[in-house]
Amino acid sequence: MRSHKPPAIHDPEKVRYYRTHKWPSDIARQREQINIIEGVLRERETVTKNDAALAVLEEVLWAARRAAEKAKDDQGQFASGLQAAYYDVLSVAFEQAGLFDLDPADFGMQDFNPDSMLSPRKAA
Repeated sequence: MRSHKPPAIHDPEKVRYYRTHKWPSDIARQREQINIIEGVLRERETVTKNDAALAVLEEVLWAARRAAEKAKDDQGQFASGLQAAYYDVLSVAFEQAGLFDLDPADFGMQDFNPDSMLSPRKAA
């Protein structure tokens, strides 16, 4: 089996053409492709960080919801203040989500409305 070898370039005009026209444009095109690929990779890192941030925020919202529901069952001024603080946190999160057209289901809160925390407290 014969191996294929590229033809040798002996013509000085062809060598000059490759060095001055062909290869510089090839190199420029390859550099542009490298820049594009690097940009895509940087975007992926950003998306990954955004996804992580969303996961953290979702956990914070769930922790606030659980604590607010527990405070609603407790009596006293401290529990009442705690419930109000959690209401503030959760209502701001829902308002901000609305500004960005996010559905509460996007962060696991589809069945929750912060305003439900404003209902009268249970009597002991």
